[in-house]
Amino acid sequence: MTDFITRILCKLGFALDIRIGTEFPVIVLCNTYPKPFVLDGVRCGSVEGFLQAIKLPDHEQQVRVCSLSGLEAKNESTSLWKKTQMVYWDGKEYNRQGLEFQKLLRRVYRACYDQNELFRSALAATGHKRLVHLVGKCDPRETILTRDEMCDILTELRSSRISEQNAK
Repeated sequence: MTDFITRILCKLGFALDIRIGTEFPVIVLCNTYPKPFVLDGVRCGSVEGFLQAIKLPDHEQQVRVCSLSGLEAKNESTSLWKKTQMVYWDGKEYNRQGLEFQKLLRRVYRACYDQNELFRSALAATGHKRLVHLVGKCDPRETILTRDEMCDILTELRSSRISEQNAK
């Protein structure tokens, strides 16, 4: 789907564009929004903090960056990982293009979802609308998380919540 059509769907209320400068529930879904959670014993201040931290091989630097949110987290970005396409977490190296990295991303979002009621509420408040992230990048060699990856993971989480509620 083209960005033009996606923008029309957003204007008509069929889709929600996840970006900074919006209101609840969309702003809460932004990676930079403060949504504390713990992953593998490390406190993360936001998903963005985690995404920037995994670009760094040093564990102590990772712990520091993980605790950040907002522009503080975003400003810790480095492009060094782009040369090798390798990222790091919990003493392991992950190929950015690999399946294990995709599993790690889903584990991060699941931890945030399970531990943060505001995040769960925001995701539920999107109903069945299509989730999009028009300001994000598409090439996985150029960004730690593509817009499609982010929206797919959020949609999967939302679907799992609906399934959990229907099972009750």
